[in-house]
Amino acid sequence: MIPPQPRDPREPALGLQVSVVLTVACHLALLVLALVDLPGPAVLPTALEPVFLVTAYIVGTVWFRRCWANAALFTEEPLPYGPGWALAGWMVPVLSLWMRWRLLLALRRTGGAPDTDAPVHLWWALSLAADAMLLATLLGRAASGSFLYFTVFWYAGPFTYLLIVRRITARQVELLPPAPAAEPVAV
Repeated sequence: MIPPQPRDPREPALGLQVSVVLTVACHLALLVLALVDLPGPAVLPTALEPVFLVTAYIVGTVWFRRCWANAALFTEEPLPYGPGWALAGWMVPVLSLWMRWRLLLALRRTGGAPDTDAPVHLWWALSLAADAMLLATLLGRAASGSFLYFTVFWYAGPFTYLLIVRRITARQVELLPPAPAAEPVAV
């Protein structure tokens, strides 16, 4: 039986980065169109934003699953969660408020990554702040001017997340075994 081999996470990472940037761009376009009061052109970003958001969710889950499987191969120590719990913690809405932070910390620390945990903590704080502001707004308990704070948190969070994705992906690519040499083709 062939032992499992780590897989390159760059392809799903690129798809995740592109879809997150496109989601944020659609949301920003909707915000600008609402501020200048142009309702007509908002149809395209309104239609595309959910598509990019679902794409980011799916590709992000593929990226996470691949990185988690790689992390299990790159470390001598067991990961804090098995693959099933890790995937559930990534996907289940309420559980993911806490678990995504723990899971990204575990991924970032795999293989003795030399950098800091600060981006993961910042992303988590921004995500929780944006979620709290959104909840307060939906419940009608938001203070005046809170929309500005929500917008700052909402836009800063995805870009901090993309920084984390880039760092984890780069670290895992460093740990990948070298590709086997290609066999010469006989002519």
